[in-house]
Amino acid sequence: MPLHKSAITEFETLCRKTSEIHAEWKMYRHLFADYPEHFELFNTIDPGYFVVVEHLFLEHFCMFICRMGDPSSQNGNRNLTLETLAQLAVKEEPSSGAALSIKLDHYRSSIQTFRDLRNKIYGHPDYDRSLRTKLTLYSRSDMETALSSLREFMNEFRAVFGMSTMLYNQVITVSNGEGLITALKSKLS
Repeated sequence: MPLHKSAITEFETLCRKTSEIHAEWKMYRHLFADYPEHFELFNTIDPGYFVVVEHLFLEHFCMFICRMGDPSSQNGNRNLTLETLAQLAVKEEPSSGAALSIKLDHYRSSIQTFRDLRNKIYGHPDYDRSLRTKLTLYSRSDMETALSSLREFMNEFRAVFGMSTMLYNQVITVSNGEGLITALKSKLS
């Protein structure tokens, strides 16, 4: 059954955002995680600046991952989230509810570390935690698990409407940050 026109915009927007977050994660990994020599280069050039850039990336990922797991509405405002897509799917294809609900529950359980960070640090600085505990970030494995669960949900939604599986994690980017690495290396030469 094809997706009804009224739901196409919502689906395409979340589909694009899912691809974008995968591209951004790929860039982050290229710059900060996969190549130790990049870390050494950043520390040589301007360590303070690159620490800030890395933390901005990490906060952005955390907030995105959490937003996708938020309810479809809060405080009278509609949110564009996975729950919103699940509700649209059930409206058009009632039999899809159980499968999408399982995928949504799985996604939400996979992002608990992110939700704790958002709720206690990024979104609302918790008084006790801010004063008494050190910030614990999520791991690379946590992020990979969250992205995998996101892909599973999005592809389940696609399957409900007869669309083929999308390889969100195979996104091709115009840049992965290598231009920055090359420019920085040339400055040191």
